Amino acid sequence: SELEANNKHLKLTLNTIQQREQMETTAKFQDIEQENKRLQDRIGELMQQISQLQVSVFCFSHSSKIKHSFSLNYPTN
Repeated sequence: SELEANNKHLKLTLNTIQQREQMETTAKFQDIEQENKRLQDRIGELMQQISQLQVSVFCFSHSSKIKHSFSLNYPTN
């Protein structure tokens, strides 16, 4: 009957909509995972740069102290 045909059409439409929503949700989730990975990689790079800066600052500070100590012990004038 017409009612059954209409009901079947509505079920197919609902199923299509649900499948589309599922695909969109999956795509969004994958985008979020990809962005998360990109940010984690960036954080790793920044942590490495921070470590290198800390080493540089330590070396600079240490060499300044050595130069200062040397100039006190061995004045040039």
